[in-house]
Amino acid sequence: MKNRTIIIGSVVAAIVLGAVAVGIAYVATSHHSTPTSSAAAVPPTAAAGPSSTPTPTVSVNTTDAKSFATSIAGLFCRPNIDQQVWFAALSPYFSADASSQFSTTDPANVPCSRITGPGQAVGDQQTSLQAAYQFSTDDKSVTVSINRNSANEPWQVVYVIVGD
Repeated sequence: MKNRTIIIGSVVAAIVLGAVAVGIAYVATSHHSTPTSSAAAVPPTAAAGPSSTPTPTVSVNTTDAKSFATSIAGLFCRPNIDQQVWFAALSPYFSADASSQFSTTDPANVPCSRITGPGQAVGDQQTSLQAAYQFSTDDKSVTVSINRNSANEPWQVVYVIVGD
């Protein structure tokens, strides 16, 4: 009977470990994709209750300037989603001014739905505290300007400009 208990315990442990591995693989592939296609540009969001604002569950690298700007451009170029979902995904990364500026933006008016190329550094202020990157999209270019107060702090979005 003791051997049977050990075998059953081993089988249960193997099933649990397999389920955990599958769950980790799912989370890794669904939250860390590069927003270069329309599918990757739409991050998953947490289910919202009837009276709550949706909370973003996408992971954004806030330490590397180009990765951060790329993620923001991908989150920005999503005209086919609800305004609250769109803003909830972006607002944690906005400066106070950017948050105020974009709080009433209707994503249906954003003239891009996906990023089509890697970001290029623009402007003469590419430092450890401020940077700007321009991205090609399926319509107009998008420029993401970012800054931070010290090299140890995360990047934040100062503004996003949609150009020609």
